[in-house]
Amino acid sequence: MPLPPECYPFLGMCISSKIDLGLFVTLALFLTGLLINSYVERKKKRQARKSFIKALAEEIKLNVRSLERAANGIPTSFEINQFMALNKRNRPFLTFSYFSVIYNSRTEVLQDLPDVMIKNIVEFYGKLADLAIDVSAVDKESFTRISQQGREEVMFDIVSDIRVVLQLGLAISDSIELQLLPDRIF
Repeated sequence: MPLPPECYPFLGMCISSKIDLGLFVTLALFLTGLLINSYVERKKKRQARKSFIKALAEEIKLNVRSLERAANGIPTSFEINQFMALNKRNRPFLTFSYFSVIYNSRTEVLQDLPDVMIKNIVEFYGKLADLAIDVSAVDKESFTRISQQGREEVMFDIVSDIRVVLQLGLAISDSIELQLLPDRIF
């Protein structure tokens, strides 16, 4: 069947005028540009999220190293208890601080990680905060006013919490490294 004289064939369609053809081509180029821009923008955002996850992994490693130093520098429970028993004012010298600048800056990026890992990361930073509070409490005057058994329990809790949080941090660090492999998320 022949095409009418006012018809311009384009991709198997009949376009009635050159103006319609120009509009169609312009619209197609505009949509192609939108798709390309969208792809480029998604790729930039994906790279930014991946960079944040890498920075978070480094911050967790930094905290793990701090926990390792703390765990290796603490005397045995027996030695701590003997020292505290000598005098009510005796208390072990503990220092502990942690880093959470990256974690606190963009927590919305955590949604790119599996739910279990998000839970573990939040738990890790929560336990770090609790541990820092407990360690700072040892320096308070109120620590000298509790019983010897109470002081021993506080110290036992701090030492065991350091080890638990350290293990959690090591596990999270390994999990994030696996997630950052090229064939995984992002």
